[in-house]
Amino acid sequence: MKHAPRKFTLVKAVYKGFADDPIPSRSSRGRFHESPGSTSYLAEDSATAWREVSYRWQAQPDEYRLVEAEFTVYKWLDLTDAKTQRKYKIDIARLVADDYLYCDELAARLRAKGIEAVRTYSRADRPDGRNWVVFLECLGPQSSLEVLRVGPVPPRPSKAPPAKAPRSRKRSKSSGRATGSRKKT
Repeated sequence: MKHAPRKFTLVKAVYKGFADDPIPSRSSRGRFHESPGSTSYLAEDSATAWREVSYRWQAQPDEYRLVEAEFTVYKWLDLTDAKTQRKYKIDIARLVADDYLYCDELAARLRAKGIEAVRTYSRADRPDGRNWVVFLECLGPQSSLEVLRVGPVPPRPSKAPPAKAPRSRKRSKSSGRATGSRKKT
């Protein structure tokens, strides 16, 4: 488990009807959650974010928005790291399998240990796509997930990490929360 603070700029594609509150997952079930709102899934680049919704829901660009968010995290695991895989007995194939039971059980174990997030493989953008799964209820007081901007899906989403740019939304001073348009309660 990593304890040093790390800051990442991540991306997710959301249905345009959720653009005002884009952080939580709305799906009733997901690879790492069993109820809506408890988890957020974000990608390391816009191409992976777009492939995730295209693969799962056959999304159309005009119906979706890309959200860039700044994620500051203290307690996280990289499930793509060989050392972490050995320590936690991670089955790589099951991380991207159609059956979510393995990931649900793993998420429950990690949440119980106070893990705030995991970096994992993308099912839709293999072999190189990477996603972050943020356990919103586990974010500690120094961790945060803040919306930087929401915009249209570009014609060709990029594999490059999001560029640092001025925020289009007011930054919240709160910590330990998913902020911007979403606050952890």
